[in-house]
Amino acid sequence: MATLRHWEVGKLLKNLIVSGDSKIGGALQKRLDAAATTRRREDDPTRNPDLIYFDLRSSASLPEAQTTYFCSGINGFMACEQNANEAHTINVKGTVQAASFQVQHGGRVILLSSCAAETHKGTIYGDFKFLTEQRFISEFGDHASVFRFGPVKFPGRNTYPNGIYQPIEIEDLIDVLTSPFVPGLHRIISANRWEDVA
Repeated sequence: MATLRHWEVGKLLKNLIVSGDSKIGGALQKRLDAAATTRRREDDPTRNPDLIYFDLRSSASLPEAQTTYFCSGINGFMACEQNANEAHTINVKGTVQAASFQVQHGGRVILLSSCAAETHKGTIYGDFKFLTEQRFISEFGDHASVFRFGPVKFPGRNTYPNGIYQPIEIEDLIDVLTSPFVPGLHRIISANRWEDVA
């Protein structure tokens, strides 16, 4: 697995996962043998020491990468409602700034969004997901892909359909995310069906 020990300042990474300690980020890191970030500090006993420290709330730069996957953010309706300012700082501002840095250095960016951008408009979580999607598409053009999907199934998590979005196994999601890079906004309806959004 690619680790901090394999990363050197000024060295271009092939793949970078922002939030490698999330379920999806960890699965992507394993599949791609990629470097990954965490916002857990070194003194946090739950921190994976192989992950690169990076916090979307700061103005620090990411290591440069050919492709960066953004699996990060404050997830969930209640967490975003309870602290809308921090949710905006992390889910919109920090994510777009970090993506902009990668694109300015010739990289491609992939945003993992949520069907809440479509099914829960009018909520802070859904609206911020939608805003970040729109900014990726409008500001980064052919350097960006956005994948909007519903509940992700993994052991210990109950899932349910959300509108047209069926629950998707985490391995099926990783298959889609690691397929050849396609710019634009895409809906992943189910493991067997995904569509481009005009």
